[in-house]
Amino acid sequence: KSFLKKNFIKNRYNLANTFNILFLGRIIKEKGVLDLIKIFKLLNIKNKKLIFIGDVYKSGFSREINKSIFNYPNIIFLGHIKDPEDLYNLADLFILPSYTEGMPTTLMEAIKHKVPTLSYKIPGVNDVIKDNINGCSVNCGEINQMINKIYKIYKNKNFRLNLIKNSNKTLIKFDRKNIIDKVYNVYENL
Repeated sequence: KSFLKKNFIKNRYNLANTFNILFLGRIIKEKGVLDLIKIFKLLNIKNKKLIFIGDVYKSGFSREINKSIFNYPNIIFLGHIKDPEDLYNLADLFILPSYTEGMPTTLMEAIKHKVPTLSYKIPGVNDVIKDNINGCSVNCGEINQMINKIYKIYKNKNFRLNLIKNSNKTLIKFDRKNIIDKVYNVYENL
């Protein structure tokens, strides 16, 4: 099923010969969705696609976001997908331009699937990403820095491969089950 789903999406949106940027998460302002769309529009990459996976949430600061923001050439809004694991394999770059994070699960999933990552430097992300070593990060809101990092990842194959190689080494210390067990033990001991 997952093979068919991945190939259906790949063929339907013509993702075979494009530079595919993936965002996976809640479609809310705090996750940097508006920044990401602005960055994508400014990128001077010929065959680029921006794939959004997630739901638009109608709460908090996010009331201003609606699906009309995705009406731009080569922006693909897939909505909520229950099991997005195989869609990481369609990505050339995973971007998490979030302004707030706890434990950035989607970032760790991208690393696990050997996708180079780019994020804002925020707590949570800083625990996972060491800039230019196992991923890339820039200061919050620095759209030009984001664009420059994307170009570096896009143009420099050795840099991209080193990010992937180094990210797998650092992700070993993050295991969702271990973290869940630790949190559970804290509550048990209270």
